[in-house]
Amino acid sequence: AFAAVARRAYAGGGRDNALPPEYEAQQAELQGLMALMNADFGKLLRFYALKHATDALAPTEQVEQATMTQLNFEGLSLELTTIDASGYSLDLGESPPPPPPPRL
Repeated sequence: AFAAVARRAYAGGGRDNALPPEYEAQQAELQGLMALMNADFGKLLRFYALKHATDALAPTEQVEQATMTQLNFEGLSLELTTIDASGYSLDLGESPPPPPPPRL
């Protein structure tokens, strides 16, 4: 029994903290999905952040950008870039239109 355990331990290449090959493959797949989400679905990540992270934002903060920093089977982590929206329209993050000129 000891010989079988020793053979399996040495077959791992001596990597003490290495992930099993199936977990390494899953992690590589998740990294690819995370890169895809960040590259092609930035607006959806921003929407997701606005929907689920409202408690983390101040009333005058607006999410300018959301970047996925970690993705696993238990969930994900987002890094948010925010701006102070007190001088901006809350609809699209644009400056409010200037007031109309006075009529004479």
